[in-house]
Amino acid sequence: MKKPDIDLDRAEVHVKGKHTRTLPLNGYAAEIVQRYENKYYAKDAAFPVMSLVTFNKHLKNLGKALGFDRMVADREGREAPLFAQLAAGTAINTFIANAIRLGVSGEVIRYYTGVAEKKRLESIRESLMEEARDRFDRHKAISPGDREDIR
Repeated sequence: MKKPDIDLDRAEVHVKGKHTRTLPLNGYAAEIVQRYENKYYAKDAAFPVMSLVTFNKHLKNLGKALGFDRMVADREGREAPLFAQLAAGTAINTFIANAIRLGVSGEVIRYYTGVAEKKRLESIRESLMEEARDRFDRHKAISPGDREDIR
């Protein structure tokens, strides 16, 4: 993203070989833009530019420093610390899951994230439904007389 493509209330995202999307920026995004507005990067970039591999390494290091060390199953079912599984895709999926929880439409989510496949959104939506069913099942196992929060 180039400096001329961004200001405090919007960002122009150029999709290679396609079109340009204009995204409104919220207050958090505007704060980030302000932090970088007086810094200069090669080719008039608005932010530091790094490879996806480098970005993912930074995310893993940040997660480790923040103590994201609980063990979770990876895609193959092997246990690994949460920080070891952080990646750009994880961040995008988290954004999508939070948007779904907030009731944002799939069309809007796809526009903001650039995720074209409906399958990805549906997969995340199904995971959220399974999570909700598990929560309900756990609460059913406790009789109302045993729960202090409903007395």
